[in-house]
Amino acid sequence: NADDNSVSVHIRRGDYLSEPKDTPYQYYHCPIEYYTKAIEFFKLKFNTPSFYVFSNDIEWCRIHLGTERINYIDCNLGHNSWRDMCLMTKCRNHIVANSSFSWWGAWLSKHNGITVRPEKFLTNVENPDYYPESWILIE
Repeated sequence: NADDNSVSVHIRRGDYLSEPKDTPYQYYHCPIEYYTKAIEFFKLKFNTPSFYVFSNDIEWCRIHLGTERINYIDCNLGHNSWRDMCLMTKCRNHIVANSSFSWWGAWLSKHNGITVRPEKFLTNVENPDYYPESWILIE
């Protein structure tokens, strides 16, 4: 849905939460506050934004994000997960997680919208060139 108010929201949990703590690179786990601030940003920006949530833990998202103008995409599982990225590219605006899947969903969108991003990709490594400069930081 490429209307001006469509916003993809990618929330990655699962493997990010179960990753052993002794691995050399620790993925940053975006807190719920990041997503609620990012959603509020778009609610202030647009009169009636429509949010499309993509996640490997939709039930957690439903509990923590509610239902106001939020559509949960929960039909693309397993080998069909690539369809989520395809649908993400159809949105005009994006709330990305620190995930390459999320990054590509926003980057491949042909719509000139707004993308917001978290402050970190990895917890223990600085990588300032990971996100395009035009993507808006939400802390």
